[in-house]
Amino acid sequence: ADALSKLDLASLVGSMLEDIYLAETNLLQRFPLSDAAQPCNGSDGAIDIYITNLNVTATRWAETVSYPVGCNQVPAFMKLNYALLANTTAPGLQSTDTARKYLKSVIAHEMMHLVQFGMNRPAASCESYKWIDEATAEWAMDFVAPADDFEDGLEKLSGYRRGGQFYANYLLNGQWVAIEEPGNGPNADLAGYDDYIFFQYVARKHGPQAIKSIYDAMAGNDSVRALYAGLLGSGGMEKIWHEFALVLWNDPQNSALDNLASLDG
Repeated sequence: ADALSKLDLASLVGSMLEDIYLAETNLLQRFPLSDAAQPCNGSDGAIDIYITNLNVTATRWAETVSYPVGCNQVPAFMKLNYALLANTTAPGLQSTDTARKYLKSVIAHEMMHLVQFGMNRPAASCESYKWIDEATAEWAMDFVAPADDFEDGLEKLSGYRRGGQFYANYLLNGQWVAIEEPGNGPNADLAGYDDYIFFQYVARKHGPQAIKSIYDAMAGNDSVRALYAGLLGSGGMEKIWHEFALVLWNDPQNSALDNLASLDG
């Protein structure tokens, strides 16, 4: 298929936005902040999405940027990488239908970042929330489009229906360190993305309201304490973590919870 024009891509993005926005804000009861008081704000306080070529990296599909410096109660805007998203023949996006599904997941991820920037959170360092922000934004892809299966990573391992790089990297590397720490594998900086699998487990086992409870707890806690406080109503972190560990057990020789071997959704 030929690459979409910027106008076609903008129209496609527009057709998806409302459903994504409502799904995430209705669950979390938190909302992106107005940028009406900011310079170059698109002429109003509504969410701004720019379709452009990102110069940061050729492989970044999108990014969300705050207006003032910081990450606490600030408005933000979204940038979509036209060079990648418009090309429906890119690796992993061999069909227009697949490309559109992935676009929806990308927007779902970035929409969560818009919500996160607007939240009131106490930690002095934005870095302390980076892991949980990326993990829950990646989980949001599953929440918004549970049948599309892009949250585990666009780059699927060859020969398997499921098994994207984030899922595989967590099982092989990420689970050996504390969840809030960078992984010890080749992509340590992507550890937050890899950690989506824990939040996906929590949401599917205990319901997506458990994710809202974690977000509620961020108002007075850093990321780790918010995780503990937010999960008290679901049985507590110690109980949930042990259950999660059993789900991740992989024994292909005895076909016991061998998801890593089968990589089947």
